[in-house]
Amino acid sequence: MESFRPTLESLPPKDVSYRLQLPQGVPVHRHPLNPLSFLLRTAQIYPNRLALAHPDVKHPVFYTYAIWTQRVQNLAYALIEAGIQPGDRVAIIAPNSPVIAGEYFLSFWPSSSILILILTPVEAHHGVLAARAVICPINTRLTHGEVAYILEHSGAKLIIVDHEYTHLVQGAKSRVLVSNDTGRKGDPYEEFISSGRRYSGERGWEGLEWERDEDAAAALCYTSGTTGRPKGVVTTLRGSYLAAVANAYETK
Repeated sequence: MESFRPTLESLPPKDVSYRLQLPQGVPVHRHPLNPLSFLLRTAQIYPNRLALAHPDVKHPVFYTYAIWTQRVQNLAYALIEAGIQPGDRVAIIAPNSPVIAGEYFLSFWPSSSILILILTPVEAHHGVLAARAVICPINTRLTHGEVAYILEHSGAKLIIVDHEYTHLVQGAKSRVLVSNDTGRKGDPYEEFISSGRRYSGERGWEGLEWERDEDAAAALCYTSGTTGRPKGVVTTLRGSYLAAVANAYETK
């Protein structure tokens, strides 16, 4: 951990605010549910606590909540700069890594001491939600043909893929962004999210808009296709949020 230094664009400003722009027309007594709020609240309360450790790789990385949350913001702006619109699908193909992983992270329920343990695709999930788009995680164990079908069926506008799985997206029609899983400058994925920080013009979280519709799609996941073609299942923002709360209640 001592030798790792996040990219400069991953460092949040001193006066960082974790409030997104609320859409016009939403009544003051309503706050649309969104799992992004767990991350933002935790970064606000425990900015310097270790949020993510990725040690057993060639290029280990370690992020505090403040840094990790800034990277999520950078990714959101990078997606918007790349032309991703609300409701667009962003496909992710990667193993356990900071980009997308079955990683456990700790979050705190707002205004209480309840600790929430969430299993989530890490940066990509939250960054895609912050851009008001829909994440489409794809199983790395699928065949090239199955992946091609999912990419076509989902209508994914952008594909973020780990360098170990680029063979699965050969011939893809959408833009492909490769992550070398380094967390260092020069990595295509790192350059992409760093460009998002520059594109933001330091507008921060307040330059991003909170999704007004809590029933909007959050994730589009596909089955393995054991009885035919892979089938897509949509998870909403509200459903994801309430599932996290339910898990916290059951395991506290």
